[in-house]
Amino acid sequence: MKTYFISGVNGVGKSTLMPHLREILPEEKYSIVDFDSRGVPDDADHA
Repeated sequence: MKTYFISGVNGVGKSTLMPHLREILPEEKYSIVDFDSRGVPDDADHA
């Protein structure tokens, strides 16, 4: 599984983008995690 990070300065729209990505990308292929809203997942260091 590939990992992509979306970064940018405050207010650029990163959090606004998250719901749109969830709508268009299939859950079976992509895991979309918003670190700002959830913190770092417990298993973030595992493959």
